[in-house]
Amino acid sequence: MYFMRNIFSFSFFCMYGVHLEGTFSRQYKAEQEFVNKQVLDNVLSEVNCHSTLTCTVLCRQLDCGCFGFNSMVHKCRVHTFCRLESTLVDDTGWEYYRTSWIEFMNSQYWVGKDLVTWHGAEVICSNIGANLVEIESPEEDDFIESLVFNLTESVWLGATDIAEEDTWLSAEKNTTLTYVNWYPGQPNNNDGNQNCLSLYGPFNHTWCDEDCSKLYQYICERKAF
Repeated sequence: MYFMRNIFSFSFFCMYGVHLEGTFSRQYKAEQEFVNKQVLDNVLSEVNCHSTLTCTVLCRQLDCGCFGFNSMVHKCRVHTFCRLESTLVDDTGWEYYRTSWIEFMNSQYWVGKDLVTWHGAEVICSNIGANLVEIESPEEDDFIESLVFNLTESVWLGATDIAEEDTWLSAEKNTTLTYVNWYPGQPNNNDGNQNCLSLYGPFNHTWCDEDCSKLYQYICERKAF
């Protein structure tokens, strides 16, 4: 019922609520991903909508990963996530956007909601001009904890000991980690193949080593512009 109320209220605002633009213009920004393409996968909702901005607000309310807006037909489609390998069809007027990056200190962060391997997460982050997040301080650790608080899956972080067991290196810099916050008893290299750093969901998203082939969510980080 709560979900349906949200859809109804945001459908109303999309059609009539021009006041939303002034309220949310500073908080919600998005980056263009596809033009004249429509994504068919992972659709959360489709509503009539009068602007990209109000579509962004609906996307945020539904915790989506991307959204499409068509100014010719005034429609908004929100999706769990979009990637280059998503099912795309040519459709004039659609513009797709990735949801906004979240800024903290000197970096910007983006939470990937789809499930991928550690190496897959590395590639996705690289394709959008970022790296898998490296946590470098207690303050950043607390911030990342706030980002993953509502996630139900484990999350990949940007560190590995693939090169040498128990020598954990930054995936971006290839240097020894300057900050760690392992869960008690971790890392333990269980079964001899846990070489990638994760925030392990069953342990309340705390630091654990995991098999790099597991399918987890992830966080990308880039320097703030």
